[in-house]
Amino acid sequence: MKKSLLLLLFLTLSIGVAWAQKKQITVKGIVLSVEDKEPIVPASVQSVDYPNIGTLTDPKGRFTLHLPEGARTLRVSSVGYASKVVTITGKELRILLDNDEQAIDKVVIVAYGTQKKQSLVGAQASISGKQLAARPISNASNALAGAAAGVQVTTSSGQPGSEADIRIRGFGSVNASSAPLYVVDGAVYTGRISDIAQQDIADISVLKDAAATALYGSSAGNGVILITTKRNAGQAGQPHFTFSTSQGFSVRGLPEYDKIGTMDHYKVRWQQWYNTLRYNERNKNKTDEELGTIAALQTYQALKYNPYSGIDSYYRKDANGVYHLSKGGPAKGAYPGILLPTGELNPEINGLLYGDDLDWYNAFYRTGHRGEYTLSGGLRTDKLQSYLSLNYLNERGFMIESGYKRYNLRANLSYDIRPWLTLGTNIGLTHTRSEGPRSLGGASANGAHFSQTVAPIYPIHVHDPLTGAYVLDDRGNRIYDHSGTRPYRKNYNTIELAYLDHNESLRDALMGRAHLDIKPIDGLKLSLQVAYDQRNTRSKVRFNNKTGDNPQGVLNVDVGRGTTLTFTQLANYTKKLGKDHEFEGLIAHESYDLETFGMSGSKEFLKFIVIDELSNYTKVRSVNSSTDVYRKESYFGRFNYNYSDRYNLSLAYRRDGSSRFHKNSRWGNFWAVGAGWNINSEKFMKNVSWVNRLKLRGSYGQTGNDGLSSYYPYQTTYGSSNNLDEPGLRVAHVGNTDLTWETQITSDVALEFGLFDRIDGTIEVFNKESKDLLFQYELAASTGVASIDRNIGKVRNYGLELELGAKILRIGDFSWSLRANATWLKNKIVKLPDLNREDGIIVGTKKYLEGRSLYDYYLYEYLGVDPADGKAMYRLDREKYPDEPGLEATGERATYTKNGEKARKHYAGSSIPDVYGGFSTNFRYKDIGLNFVFAYQIGGKSYDGLYQSMMSRDLTTGTAMHPDLYRAWRKPGQVTDVPRLDADPQNFSTMTSDRWLISSTALALKSISMSYDLPKRFAKKLGVDGVGLTFAAENLFILSKRKGLNPFSGYTGVHNSVGYAAARTFTTTLNVTF
Repeated sequence: MKKSLLLLLFLTLSIGVAWAQKKQITVKGIVLSVEDKEPIVPASVQSVDYPNIGTLTDPKGRFTLHLPEGARTLRVSSVGYASKVVTITGKELRILLDNDEQAIDKVVIVAYGTQKKQSLVGAQASISGKQLAARPISNASNALAGAAAGVQVTTSSGQPGSEADIRIRGFGSVNASSAPLYVVDGAVYTGRISDIAQQDIADISVLKDAAATALYGSSAGNGVILITTKRNAGQAGQPHFTFSTSQGFSVRGLPEYDKIGTMDHYKVRWQQWYNTLRYNERNKNKTDEELGTIAALQTYQALKYNPYSGIDSYYRKDANGVYHLSKGGPAKGAYPGILLPTGELNPEINGLLYGDDLDWYNAFYRTGHRGEYTLSGGLRTDKLQSYLSLNYLNERGFMIESGYKRYNLRANLSYDIRPWLTLGTNIGLTHTRSEGPRSLGGASANGAHFSQTVAPIYPIHVHDPLTGAYVLDDRGNRIYDHSGTRPYRKNYNTIELAYLDHNESLRDALMGRAHLDIKPIDGLKLSLQVAYDQRNTRSKVRFNNKTGDNPQGVLNVDVGRGTTLTFTQLANYTKKLGKDHEFEGLIAHESYDLETFGMSGSKEFLKFIVIDELSNYTKVRSVNSSTDVYRKESYFGRFNYNYSDRYNLSLAYRRDGSSRFHKNSRWGNFWAVGAGWNINSEKFMKNVSWVNRLKLRGSYGQTGNDGLSSYYPYQTTYGSSNNLDEPGLRVAHVGNTDLTWETQITSDVALEFGLFDRIDGTIEVFNKESKDLLFQYELAASTGVASIDRNIGKVRNYGLELELGAKILRIGDFSWSLRANATWLKNKIVKLPDLNREDGIIVGTKKYLEGRSLYDYYLYEYLGVDPADGKAMYRLDREKYPDEPGLEATGERATYTKNGEKARKHYAGSSIPDVYGGFSTNFRYKDIGLNFVFAYQIGGKSYDGLYQSMMSRDLTTGTAMHPDLYRAWRKPGQVTDVPRLDADPQNFSTMTSDRWLISSTALALKSISMSYDLPKRFAKKLGVDGVGLTFAAENLFILSKRKGLNPFSGYTGVHNSVGYAAARTFTTTLNVTF
């Protein structure tokens, strides 16, 4: 025994001497988070060359490691961060780790709780608060564009504070809402997302399939967006604050459509008049000069204005009543010789009379300003988590007389009263003030549309017709031109209206959340949650008494109040048996109560100076008020099982009762089952080192939708009415007591993977069928009511999602990463009402028919231009006109027609893109970061009604024309794609047809941000913990098939008018932490 001990001692000493003889090096360093430069504790630091040697960081993030001299590299990792390989330099190392959104041990927000990403069986995507904070946006929903597969975002308005329109995995309904459900801090939220400052948001999660959304039951058929606000700030044990200020400017982010300029406008209009006269049989004996002269006269008589200077020749009548061009000043009955009989401009023209006053676009738009200030902070201890923020945003819009101001206060607090008892509150207060033009639709006051579509020959102000000098009023101010002689929107001047009319909205919002958590025994948590939201609104719309629609002056005032109250009681139990079995169970009850009140009043005849109060107007036009209530009662539960981090099972069930439906049909059952298999955790994958993650998951379930515009669809409602001044009641809506839930049955299968410690991604196929659609069924006209709500029809959405991420380069302090996503979506109508099954339902440019999509165009088929006479050709409807004589030289039956009334409609493509998505790339070198975010769509079609109007054959409107008219047919034999300019009603050249469809393929650079973080040692010298500077730009460009077209602005694909386009914003943000 003694010999054995001596031998063991000898061997030990020998090994020690050998080790001591081997030269060692000492490596020291600190591991910090890229995001906030805070120490990462604990972080693992391991030698790549000697895998058995490693250590952990201390409470300050520092480490010391002794290694043999040959060691060259270290691998540094920590939970929730991307691991990093660094080279030993001989100096103290400063290692920055990126937050890893794809880390499998990351805890993510799910319905009514949290869960490890590794055990998720549902489809969801997350956007971090860090990604939001860098972007100069007033509404966080805009940041979802291109950020996640399966999520489609359109922005129909760029007005500051406006909301984005979001669809998740297609279009779940026909007449009911297809918008997702919003949940903020655990409670359903019906307010505006712009009421929440993006600096206060910790995370946005998008729930896409039944396994992820089933616990929200009847409201989750179109997906769910979870928004979680920040809970705490700073390091444990000491207060931590951040002050942020952002300053920048904005311009219109979308260019104008091209249009024919001032010097050519008259010439193109002349060609239109000339063709109209030339191809009229009554003028066949007239000479070209005669027709040219008449065309020149009629062009001026139609357009009314002469924008050119230097003209000394006028058209005058001779004794025979024939006009001739001759020298001499203006006289009664004479018309300025702007055009020669050949259609060319008079060579006497030497410029423009009011060339500096023809640009309506620049008069209506300006450079906007954006200023934002945020002070946030809090204290975190072992018992307390707190977050407090103040935010002020002031956006001066790039459209004149538009702007947006927002004041935010948020206070989130969670306190552990006892180890088993926690109390928490989340309170948000918001006040907003929004101003803008009173109309941005198709009305005459829409300056955005007018500035694009007015001909560039009409001045903004009144000018002397001979000298071009501005005409001034008694105070020396320029007078706006709203003369009745201008043919386009006569008696209006949209620039003047923007200043005289007024549209102001005020909004006060309260968002309150409170929760009490009790943990009576290990693993069991009982929670009581209360949520209260209140919104008070007031809007005033003034119509001036000088010009426009209501010369007597009108004021409309609307006030509203909306409240929601939600009570939720939950019992959650988690248990682990042995080392392999984990169980989690949830049972809960929830009641939801919504009440809205609205009152509106309108008066006319302004008494005195402009004071926007109803008492300042004398005559009542209308007074109305309404109150609506909505209730929902719910019982739900969930069961999750995890076996050894390899197999996951999730079951969810919810039963909802809605006040929208009759008591016999108001209850619905919603459920889901999901399963996951972490293949990389299997023993047979142990030696496959290049596979970091491989997971197969799938789900199947049913959710619902009761999102009708009416809160009482099962009841017959009545409205008051007058008939020959006798008051009475009329049926406003016919009730249906059999009406019930619209349900969505969804299924999906996904493969998630991570490879080589660099690549991660998800491939997912999905199918969603919406049945028992809440459909507005057409009634006979004799009933006096247009429709009744019924459960009829079925729609299917199915497709493929792909998400990929790659850490392309990691060299020392430099890193480059890329993320991209793509969605292939198909939409199909499976069932329509029997009444419409054969003929379908025409809805604008679409036709609903079984087997087709809700967004398939149904239009007349345009076949091009006949080279012989320049007329537009369309596919002949041979079923209606079987005996139409042949137009082809062969004498065969006609296949085309030049008479638009005999044309045939056909399906001409879809407004849904073939594929859509986004990609982002991030570069970082030491303390400098550079990030790009793109959104794209490929395929699909847009109906460009605005372009159609600019190619119009109407001679008398005074509207702008597109340069494509230069390609219009002029002579027999000419091959072109633009028909001849001709005002003949039988021309049909600009009728609604597939001629106006254009590819919706587009690429948008949504965001660029470049950040710099001052090294800690320099910040400390300034007496603060950190200083950061960020330069950001939003909506830098949209590349589309036609200049001025934004295919991202709507799901229908129809673009008929111009509204408030998205802003291109440039900002500089300074962050100081202390």
